[in-house]
Amino acid sequence: MESSRERGSLEQQVFQGRTLTVYTPPSYGLADKRYPVVYVNDPSDYMDTVTNLAVVRMEELFRERKLPELILVGLEPDERLDEYTPWPAKALVESVKDFGGYGKKYLDLIVHELKPYIDGRYETLAGPAGTAMIGASLGGLISMFAAFEHPAVFGRIGSISGSFWYEGITEYMRGHMIADEGQRFYMYVGDQEGVGKKTIQSAMMARTRQAYALLADSGFNGARLRLVIGEGGHHLVPLFVEQFPEALKWIFGMDTNTFFPDTERG
Repeated sequence: MESSRERGSLEQQVFQGRTLTVYTPPSYGLADKRYPVVYVNDPSDYMDTVTNLAVVRMEELFRERKLPELILVGLEPDERLDEYTPWPAKALVESVKDFGGYGKKYLDLIVHELKPYIDGRYETLAGPAGTAMIGASLGGLISMFAAFEHPAVFGRIGSISGSFWYEGITEYMRGHMIADEGQRFYMYVGDQEGVGKKTIQSAMMARTRQAYALLADSGFNGARLRLVIGEGGHHLVPLFVEQFPEALKWIFGMDTNTFFPDTERG
């Protein structure tokens, strides 16, 4: 029998010298079931405390049975400008270091080392339907890159204000037909993102629409692909936090027969 407990738990560990934060949902340890896992980029934006607004809203969705209970896993990046970029690129401004382009190495760490560690210690749904990656900005970029590099691993992708302005990413997507494993994609961009920028970031809206169109042209339809354009939305962490539970609701909350087997589909 499941407990009436309403709040989940956060635990911090050390994994290969980095801070690893794991959120387990309210029924964890009290119910005989397994849980989907979401690998969270920039976890300190969403998982810093139990009272974080993203977690609070997510738990409201649990109680409303609009979202299955989830395990969140956040590994702090060594350097996000390196690990959240798929290949090297020059910095946009002189005051910032160049992008390292270690994205493949970062994803290999997640897929081949962290995921087995999590699946071996927690009650997880280890297949692609139960495995997601989510992030915002460069974290949204690497999340989309994960879907192309490891389509049999990540079946749910949340790309919030993903940095699709990054040089070469839409060309990469066009040239790498993604294997159809039943993935679902949630994309968000604010309509003010890139406005007034003097760099390639000015193409934020256009490149996001282009990335969306490439997925749509590959056969992902409205039940598996969604683009939300936020009216008046800027590239700001508070908006990313608002979108975090909405992205989870889209990529996990639609298939009630999979995650709520005792509930009829609405």
